[in-house]
Amino acid sequence: MEMRMNIQENRNFLRSVAERRWTRFCQNHWPSAAAMRADLESRNVIISERTAENYRQGHLPALLIVISMINAGYWPSLQRVFEPFIQAGGIAALEAELNDKKREVMQHERELEELRRANRSPVPDCHTADW
Repeated sequence: MEMRMNIQENRNFLRSVAERRWTRFCQNHWPSAAAMRADLESRNVIISERTAENYRQGHLPALLIVISMINAGYWPSLQRVFEPFIQAGGIAALEAELNDKKREVMQHERELEELRRANRSPVPDCHTADW
């Protein structure tokens, strides 16, 4: 249960960082929601005035809008906004790789232990004194 809480807290933290960065980007890049909408529409990214207002207040865009903005040339700015998610994904991939390696090591350790047990088993001595 505690692990699940930590994961949720981390997700919430990443989201809040991205939302703050997104708000800052929108407010610094466009003086108003109308200017934001007009600029994006000139680059074939269609959003409503209300959506532009929501973006300026920190609401993160949907994936299709992000993809459209990347295609419109906003990748450097979006990369900065979504950097926490990108890094978290990289960390998660490294953690998964580490877990795979740990499983491999544990499997090899089990195999070694089986070999050690097999070598320790008593072997009948062929040279007994009873001959």
